[in-house]
Order: sequence, then C-alpha cells, then structure tokens
Amino acid sequence: MLVGSRGDVQPFIALSLELIKQGHTVTIATHEAHEKFVRSFETIRYAKLAGDPKELMKLCVENDMFSSSFIKEGLAHFKTFLRDLLTSGYQACKEGTDVIIQNPPAMAGVHIAEKLKIPLFVGFTMPWSRTKYFPHGFANSFGNSWTNYYTYVAIDFAMWMPIKDLFDDFRMKELNLPAASSTEGCSLVHTRKVPHLYCWSPSVLPKPRDWEDHIHITGYWFVDTTGHYKPPAALKEFLEKEPKALYIGFGSITIPDPDGLTHIILEALTETGQRAVISAGWGGLGIGNINNPNVYLLNEVPHDWLFPQVAAVIHHGGAGTTAAGLRAGVPTAIVPFFGDQYFWGSRIEQLGVGVPYTCIKYLTSKKLASIIKTLVTNQEMKDRAKSLGEHIRDQMGCTRAIEAIYLELNRWNDKNLNTTPNDTPNQEKEKEKEQVKEKDDDFFIVNTEQFNATISQVTRKTDEAGNEYAVYTIQVTTTYSQYKPPNWDSSTPCSFHIDKRYNQFCTLHKKLQQYATLAPLPVKDYWNRFSNNVIQSRKNAFNSLLEQISKDTKLILLPEVIDFLTKD
Repeated sequence: MLVGSRGDVQPFIALSLELIKQGHTVTIATHEAHEKFVRSFETIRYAKLAGDPKELMKLCVENDMFSSSFIKEGLAHFKTFLRDLLTSGYQACKEGTDVIIQNPPAMAGVHIAEKLKIPLFVGFTMPWSRTKYFPHGFANSFGNSWTNYYTYVAIDFAMWMPIKDLFDDFRMKELNLPAASSTEGCSLVHTRKVPHLYCWSPSVLPKPRDWEDHIHITGYWFVDTTGHYKPPAALKEFLEKEPKALYIGFGSITIPDPDGLTHIILEALTETGQRAVISAGWGGLGIGNINNPNVYLLNEVPHDWLFPQVAAVIHHGGAGTTAAGLRAGVPTAIVPFFGDQYFWGSRIEQLGVGVPYTCIKYLTSKKLASIIKTLVTNQEMKDRAKSLGEHIRDQMGCTRAIEAIYLELNRWNDKNLNTTPNDTPNQEKEKEKEQVKEKDDDFFIVNTEQFNATISQVTRKTDEAGNEYAVYTIQVTTTYSQYKPPNWDSSTPCSFHIDKRYNQFCTLHKKLQQYATLAPLPVKDYWNRFSNNVIQSRKNAFNSLLEQISKDTKLILLPEVIDFLTKD
C-alpha cells in the first residue's frame, strides 16, 4: 500500500518481483496515476488507492512542509483525499490479504492490520524511526542528539493531530475499533515495534545504535529495466559525443516556474561549455522548443540505463533518483524542493560524492555553473562516487529485505502462537523478556549471505592465578566450501578463552552486527587494535578464520563508520 510519486512506488516493484519469484502473490495498491506503470509488470496485481499524487506534490512544493500554510491548505483540500485514501486502502486489503507492507504516507496500514489481525511491515526510502544520530528526513538539518530525536516526535505529532478525527471515524465506523488516543495515535508503529524495512544502502547511511533489531536497513531495491528499454538513435548518438553529457532533471516535482528554471540551466551550460540530457518530468522542464545542440530533451528514461553513461547527475534529491545516481558511481548535485531531499543532499556532501546542496529558491545560473564545474573537475569526488557505486552494485537489497520479512514473520507467528487466551498480560511480558534474554545471549561476529559466525555461548571462569577469563563458543555456518578455514568442521563449535579485558572488543563487535553488510573485511583491523588484551595463542586461531572470511570479500567499512563505532 503506497502513497507518493513514482519514485516511492518503484522500489516496491523490485521487491514485489523478488517475492513473486519465491511463489508469493503480490498486489500493489497505489494511485491511479501509477496504474499503467504497475501493470507493465504482468505478474504484479494492481489495486486502486484514492488521490492524485501531483496535487500532493504541488502542496508540498508551494508550502513549506509543516508550516501554517501547509497545514491550512492541507486541511482545506485533502480531508476528502484522506477519507477516500483510508476507505480505498481497506477495500484493497480486506479480502485475501495475509501481510501488509505500507510506506508511512499510506498511514492506514497499521489500523487495517489491527482489524484483520495480520502482520504489518513499514517499508520506506528515508528515515522514519526515531533516533538521536540523525534527524527525521523532513527536518532539513542535522542537530545534536536530542534535537535529532525530537524531530521525529514533533513530525509524528504534527502529522497526526490535524487528522486525528478522520482516523477516529475510520477506526470506529469502518473498522469497528476503538479510537486511538492523542498520544498513542501518532506512535502506533513505534510503540508496537512494527518491523521496518529501509531500502537504502548501509554504505550510504549505516544503522544507528539506538535502532532495535526489528528495524532493518536492507540495501537499495532496484528494478532492472536496461534489458527492456530501446533508446532512440538520436539519444544514443548524443551520449556518444564529447564532452560527456550531464543529466539534469527533477522527476515528479511540480515546478512553479519551469521556463525560468530552464533558462537558468541553459545559461549555466553555455557558461561552462557542457552538454546535458534534460528530463522534462512532471514539472514540464524545457517544454518550450529548445534549439540548442548541447541539449537533449526527453520525457522518461530508465535511470539505470542512462546514469552510467553521463558525467554527473543534477536533480531534486528524491530518494529513488539519489539511489540511481549513487549506484551509477557518478558525482551528484542535489537541488532540493522539500521533504527528505534536503536530508539526502546533506548526506551526499558528507559522503564526499557530491557538492553541498543548493535550495531551488536560491539557484541561479552562476551558482549552477559553479556546481557543474566542480562536478566535472573534482577527481577525488569522482573517485569516491565510483567506489561507492561499486559497493552498492554488489549489495543485494531485495534478497536481504525478503530475509528480514521471513525473520519477522517467524517472530510474529511465535508471539501469536505463544500467546494463548489464558495468558495474562504479565505472562505475555515474561515471555517477551525470555525471548529478549535468549536473543541477547548470542550475537553475530560476522553475518553475510555466504558466511555466518555467531557467539552462541559465553562461559565465565577463573584461572589458577585468580584472573577472570571467558570461554566463547563460536558456531560457524557457511553455504560455500571455499569460505571454510582449513581443518574446520563447521558443525563443531570452536571454543577459546581470553583475558577479561577482551570484553571491550566484544562490546565493539556487538555494535558491528548492525553493519553486517559492511563489516567482514576490517574485522581483523579491530582485532589488532585490542590484541594486547588477548592471549596470543588464541588470537592466532581466530585470525586464520578471519583471513578466510575476508579472502573473497570485497566489502569495506567506510571511515566515518569506523569513527562512529570507536568514539566511545
């Protein structure tokens, strides 16, 4: 169940196709504007959600998010939209649905899943779960730990209170559920620990330490369209010429003054002597007759086909377009209009793969010319973008997402099967505590699709001199024989004992499990940092295991993640 632009829908097409390969039936419920796109994938079913995403985009562009004018205009024009959205969402789900996956703007999912007594997942392209390490995607700027955290609380509350009455009517009249309280209603997906699937690369934004294990960063979900797209001969010819063309486009954004923005772009291209493919998008960019040999104007083109062939990308910063640019390994400039576009603009700068963002209202031809010059001349930026693109292309986001779905469905089944009608609330809480305790007793040292090393048991002992030490039992499983160390029987746990100060290292590794897709290669480096605390004979045995793990592994840990993990 998806509300938003095509960029909000497209990642779920990729996830749906992978789920269908595994034998599942998938229906995407979204706006009629996206029906043709969804139905172009014959195996995916379509159901209609009310509302016009273009009108929603126009509201967001013309009014600052959560400003008084935004709330006033939204209440004036979108109460009917929301009523119809809730009703159409329930109609789409109430018959034959086993699991709901919704993006947060769809909003109805948590209430419908409660009514139908079925599992719910939240999938999204930007942060929506509360953390102190970075702000809500709509907050526009990074702050300290507490201001970051309360951006989530404030935005949840700001979104909920003006429409609480609509949801109360929906719950009581259509779902026959009690109304949600003012404080609880805005936090249901958080207080109920609804599993979240975030479809961005952990190389771009790692999982923060205060997100619990029901929150998953899976990697991007990409639809491979290159094999189906037949480019016009003129476009192929344009891309073959030098200098290498730029991409400039603003996707599903409704642009208030498309002619003015087109003029800015053309002046900047003239000043820099660069060439560009310009995408008209929903905003009608360049729709007037552009008689310029250095510009190729188009309506739609698959980003995964075009972006690897351009020198750099300049766009609005939508999560999907940002992901496509990063995957292509080319430098990025973001010109944000609203929402999470500012967030991704900041992140691009922090990663060193693009220039600082420039808000659309401050964009001039001279500023754009300066941006273009940096994108095409900064070799360090080009190298960073290329390296990050290689890592992203190696990640299997849909596969990891489906693994997370199966994991959470097992947890949901266990919880519901273990909760009998005779259980009191206190008994349910005791069962939850037991499950948490079991989970806390073992954690991953390494967890990849090919290799898994888990600390399954910790036994604390005292030697003859009275020094404490621990025996750690490592259980290793692997699907590829080349990952097995020499003389290692993967069915037999390996025990080794260490100095008690090694607990520092284990604490660090407990943090590292959050970065499982990044962690395997530098694990040995972390071991060496703490090697003076480790009994050497035991270190050698484990090092041989780590060397074997990292031998065929291309994954790396970004420097910023190393700093993040080791600062305390």
